[in-house]
Amino acid sequence: MLALVGGIVFAQDAPALKIEAAFDTIWIPFQYVSKSVPDGAKYKDISLMGAGLGRDSQSQGPRFSLFISGGNQYIGFQVNPVFLLNQNQHVSTANTGGTAPTADDHVFSGWRDDAHVWAKPFGDDMLKIYAGVYNDNTLRGKITDYWFKNFTTGNENGDQIFSRFRGQGYNTGAQSSANAGVLLISKPIPELYIGVNFPGLASFGADDPADTQLSEVVKYNNGLNEFSRVYKNTQIGVGYTIKDIGLARVQFLGGHPRLTSGVVDRSPRFEAAFAVDGPIPGLLLDIGGKVPLPVNGNSVVTWGGADDGWVNLNPGTVYDEWSKLDLQEKYTASIGFRYRMTVGDIKDDFEFMGRIDTKFGGYVKYDGDVVGETDKKTFELNAHIWPSYNLGFAIIGFDFGIYMNQVEKQDPRFGAGLWLQKNFGNSNNFIRGGLAYSHANDDGANKRDMVFSIPIGFEVRF
Repeated sequence: MLALVGGIVFAQDAPALKIEAAFDTIWIPFQYVSKSVPDGAKYKDISLMGAGLGRDSQSQGPRFSLFISGGNQYIGFQVNPVFLLNQNQHVSTANTGGTAPTADDHVFSGWRDDAHVWAKPFGDDMLKIYAGVYNDNTLRGKITDYWFKNFTTGNENGDQIFSRFRGQGYNTGAQSSANAGVLLISKPIPELYIGVNFPGLASFGADDPADTQLSEVVKYNNGLNEFSRVYKNTQIGVGYTIKDIGLARVQFLGGHPRLTSGVVDRSPRFEAAFAVDGPIPGLLLDIGGKVPLPVNGNSVVTWGGADDGWVNLNPGTVYDEWSKLDLQEKYTASIGFRYRMTVGDIKDDFEFMGRIDTKFGGYVKYDGDVVGETDKKTFELNAHIWPSYNLGFAIIGFDFGIYMNQVEKQDPRFGAGLWLQKNFGNSNNFIRGGLAYSHANDDGANKRDMVFSIPIGFEVRF
C-alpha cells in the first residue's frame, strides 16, 4: 500500500533532482616542529621541517564531495559521497566492512554528511521521517569550529553546546554497522521543533562485532540490535523559538557508557541550551550545558578487554566485581558568541566570535571509594576567540586559543595565528592562508614544544 501511494505521488509530482560538487584541500608549503622526545630517563630536543597536502591537520587527503538530492512534497533523498585523494591508509574501517583498508580501497571514504531517504506522509511539516545517514543541525549549537583552529589549539564544534540529531551511533558502544538510523521530526506549529532519534541501528545479517568490542550484555544477535539496546540509545529533543528573543532547547540522549584509561564517556545525559538572538542587534549568544547520569559498572561497555581502562588506575589493587564500580562522566558547560557590526562601507564587515568550553566533576569509584585520583584534576578548559574584518578585497582574521586538561596532567597549551581569505563570487569559493603558532608542553609520550605552520586552503563548490 505504501509503495502504491509513493508511486502515485511521483507520477503526479515528478521529483526535482539537484547535483552539486565540491573540492577542498589545504596545502602546507612549510611547517616547523620543535619537540622533546624520550631518550632513556631523559628527553632530547629535535627539530623537524616538512610540507604536505591534505585537509586541516587531521591526516586526511584532499577531499572531493558530491551533493545529490531529489524529491517532491512527499518523499525524497540526499546523498553526499566523499572521496579522499592520495590517502588510502586513512580510509575508515567502518566503510570497508570492518576490515583494515588496503590499496584496493582507492579513494572512496563514505558519506560526508548524508545518505538517506526522507518522507512527509502528510505533505507538510507535521511529520518528516529520515532513514539512513543524516545530520539535522536545527537545534545544534550555533557557534561551531572553523578551519584555522586545527593549526592552533583546536576548539569544540557546535555539538559541545547542544548535540544535533545524527544517524551515526556516536553515543553508543557500537562500531561498524552503526552508521545509520531513523529520525522522526515534527513541527506542529512554526515555533516548535520536536525530534525523536534512533541512531546506530545495525543492518540485517551483519556479522557480530569481536568480543573485545562489546560486552556480552549488548552484543549483537544475528545482525540485529538487542531490542532494549535500541531504545536505550533514543534521543528526544525539543526546541522552541521565542520571537525576537531566541531559541530554547532541551533533550535527553541515551547511550551505553564506555570506560577507557580511567575516563567514562557516552553515558545517558540531559542537555539544555538557549541561543539569544534578537534583543541586542548583531549579537548571537548560545549557552549550553550537559548533565550525564551516574552509571554502574554492570552497564559499562569496554573496548580492548573486560578490565581495560580502569584496572590499572590503582596498581596493585584488584577490581573483580563490576557491580561495585560506579562512574560519573564529566559535566559540561559551554558558551559561544558572535557579534557583527558595520564599521566601514560593507554591512557587518566586522565580526567577533568566541567559545569557552569546560568539563568538570567526573569520577570512578569502586565499592564507594574513589579509584586513584579520578575525582581530582578533572577540570578541562578550551577557550578560543577569532575576530575578523572584511577589507573588501579580502577578509582578514586573527585566532587565539588556550587549552587546559588536568586529567592528562598537561601544562596549558596555547596557539595563535593570522589568516586572510579571498572569496570568488560567494563564500563557497575561496582561497585562504595564514601563519599559525601552537605551543604544547605535552602530547603523551612526546613533549611537543612548538609547531609553526603556513596553511593555504582552497575550496570550490558548484
